[in-house]
Amino acid sequence: MTEKSSETSFKAMLSLSLLDIKEATQGAFFRQDPCQNEKKIARIVIDSRETLPGDLFAALPGARTDGHLFVKSALEKGAVGCLVSKPVSDVPQEKLIIVPDCQKALMDLGRWFRKKIPIPVIGITGSSGKSTAKEMTALLLNLEFPVLKSPGSYNNELGVPLTLLSWEKNMKAIVLEMAMRGKGQIAELCEISSPAAGMITSIGDAHIGLLGSKKNIADAKGELLEALPMNGLAFLPYEDEWTDYLKQKCRCEVRTFGISKNAWLHLDSFEETWEGTKGSFVSPLGKTDFFLPVLGKHNLINFLGAASTALSFGVPIKKIPLGALQFRPLHGRFEVHKTKSGMIVVDDSYNANSSSLSAGLETISKLPSEGRKILVLGDMLELGEFGEKAHKEAGEKLLAYRFNALFALGELSEKTAAEAKKQGIGAAFHFRSHEELIQKLARFAQKGDVILIKGSRKMEMEKVLPFLTSEDNLDRHLLLEEPIQSHDKDP
Repeated sequence: MTEKSSETSFKAMLSLSLLDIKEATQGAFFRQDPCQNEKKIARIVIDSRETLPGDLFAALPGARTDGHLFVKSALEKGAVGCLVSKPVSDVPQEKLIIVPDCQKALMDLGRWFRKKIPIPVIGITGSSGKSTAKEMTALLLNLEFPVLKSPGSYNNELGVPLTLLSWEKNMKAIVLEMAMRGKGQIAELCEISSPAAGMITSIGDAHIGLLGSKKNIADAKGELLEALPMNGLAFLPYEDEWTDYLKQKCRCEVRTFGISKNAWLHLDSFEETWEGTKGSFVSPLGKTDFFLPVLGKHNLINFLGAASTALSFGVPIKKIPLGALQFRPLHGRFEVHKTKSGMIVVDDSYNANSSSLSAGLETISKLPSEGRKILVLGDMLELGEFGEKAHKEAGEKLLAYRFNALFALGELSEKTAAEAKKQGIGAAFHFRSHEELIQKLARFAQKGDVILIKGSRKMEMEKVLPFLTSEDNLDRHLLLEEPIQSHDKDP
């Protein structure tokens, strides 16, 4: 696989030899060479361009090309060996380990390697917020001891074993993000990683088009809980409607987090501003104040989950506020941009479903603004037969959350625009291209407006952001003809 990435190399620290790789993957050498077999590998790489002397290159098939085409290049750059699933000519055959399936071989290797790691793995999953919760949890744990976390979104059957293979001996815990696209997939990741603790951030409608119901989603996410040992720990959001159901899947202790005082760790108070969230929480281990420079009750709940996990693994409560201060939102996840032209742009374009859209609308509805509240929405995908209903409901929500305008992009979001107009939002526009949307937005946006950008990953709604945040563009668009005014009264 040769996709350009900064996260396609993983450092293995247990001095694995090519013979170890062969045995762990049940592979075979093309040509026996006892001296070659004992050579140690420094890293495992899946992008041949990142190969350094001492690496092992895994020739994975890719969407656009085949890693086997780059075996020779990897060896020329100093790779000790290559993991392949078919013959490769014109290279030293003793450096090749052949396996039936390179991806399965990496999964087998990760599983084998995990058994040699004497530290706990903490798995994190959920319909939304799992990446943020993973980053928060790793940050808080790292206040007390070194932690390994999944890099980026390495959260699937390839990313999990590769993350495990990057463990270093000084690290005292591993935080893994676990993604799910169907039944049995999280169970497979747990079989590889043997988690000692697990957190579920939420049960929402992401992937409902694939799984058919929220119960099926809860069952699929709940595979993480079923994999936990009796002496493990499960962390669940108290207010989530599926938490009582999920508790039944646990044979270990459950610690809840949330707003209710019945939660194991709960908020004592909180207040949101455009700069972030100020609050305090209480747990059996004490009470502390904190300031989290991130917006959104959903992000606050993720932080409480991370704090619950950190406290349970020995991080002193007095250190939690320091970690909270250090956290920054992930790219495209409720990032706030205050422009010199006087607008506030909230980039939540990384992904979208009904639950996360409602969370974003609710957050912004409670924050002050001098101008209008504008939603820029791309289609919410992967909702299957529920897609049209979800987009219609999105149009109904705008008035309730005091939004004044909608700029919608995509086939499904046309339903959102139509319903918004029906509800009395006169400034509800629908577009077929990013260019058309940006051109109209240029004439509409003005000083004091708050603009929320949402949409599924495939909709690439981040394309709107540079126009709104580039000072050159902003200076230019504010000099255009008189902005289009909404004739709606502030609802």
